[in-house]
Amino acid sequence: MARSIEIDPDDIRGKIIIREEEIERVIRSMKVLPFERKDFKLTNENKHLRFNVKLEGEYETYMDIRVSTKDHSNFSVLLRYKGASGSMYIITRYNGFHGNHENPDGSIISGCHIHRITEIAQRDGLKEEAHASIATKYDTWRKAVDVFMSDMSICFKGEENNRKLEEWLP
Repeated sequence: MARSIEIDPDDIRGKIIIREEEIERVIRSMKVLPFERKDFKLTNENKHLRFNVKLEGEYETYMDIRVSTKDHSNFSVLLRYKGASGSMYIITRYNGFHGNHENPDGSIISGCHIHRITEIAQRDGLKEEAHASIATKYDTWRKAVDVFMSDMSICFKGEENNRKLEEWLP
């Protein structure tokens, strides 16, 4: 006799849905790059400049950067979060211009844009960060990293009280 498997409505696409309150706590929590500013380096891999690091802080979070070496306007800066369930979530993704993006509601975003996880996208079974909005604070990957770090409460080791993050990349 076959058994039916009951799916918890809060477990879509194999992941437990994280609520808006948890998303906000992760974003607002202080996160520290485990090295000093002078030691920040991107590596050249497969036609991209890349950077991936586990951040120090209350939550298990990771910062990832990818920049096309052929087109510096094609980039992504991500904050990933490993939830209590062990699932990995993309909390936010700051993108450059890599073509138009269509939101779930059909609206089209052109240019630099920011994706953010939403509870509703998770519930609807969409890509968790399916919705994007136009970026107004950056137009280059270097500035996107600067804005991202400020917006996501990320600093370099030893600079936990430095709230004035300026454009610092080479």
